Parts: sequence; structure tokens; C-alpha cells
Amino acid sequence: MHELSIAQSIVDILLEQMKTHHLSRIESATLRIGVLRAVDRESLGFSFDLLAAESPLRGARLDIKEIPMQGHCLECGQEFPMEHWLEDCPSCDGPRVEVVSGKELEIVGLEGA
Repeated sequence: MHELSIAQSIVDILLEQMKTHHLSRIESATLRIGVLRAVDRESLGFSFDLLAAESPLRGARLDIKEIPMQGHCLECGQEFPMEHWLEDCPSCDGPRVEVVSGKELEIVGLEGA
């Protein structure tokens, strides 16, 4: 269950941002999480709520945007959605494909006062 360690990192980052921006509370944090991170949203939310319960983050909401896997063909330059790691380019059938999205795990915004 790596969601607990991810939730702990989120809590740590948000508490630091509260200090940096002189906030008394955070209402929500927006996350971008790529499908390749294999994060269970429900487990992450539960873990976050558990860790935030005894902190100034109590009641804060996580808004999670799931980012699909995208590939970029190194032969023809085509970008395309990918279903799995070992996928050839649908335009030229080239095997040299780089995964360009789907690996994200980042906080991209927060709302607080």
C-alpha cells in the first residue's frame, strides 16, 4: 500500500506550503496522477484523511486528475494514446516509442485562506 507514503508526502508538502504562504487552512489540493503510478484513489483519500485528521489540513479535499498514458513515436513523431508499455506506433508501426505522459505524480494547485 504505497498510497500511505504518498499521502504522507502530500501532507508534508501542504503543511510546508501553508507556512510559506501564511495560510491558516487548506480547503483543497489538486493532484495530477498518471495511470502508470498505479495509485488507488480511494486508498489515497482514506490515507490522506487519516494523516490530516490531527493537523491543520483536517477536512481538506483532494481533487485527483488521472492522466492517461501517451506515447510519442521516435520515428514519425506521432503522439497517441497507449494501452500498454510495449505498443508500436499506430501510424508507422515503428517500435521506437517513448512514454510521454502517464507517469505524473504532482500537486498542481491548492485552495486555502
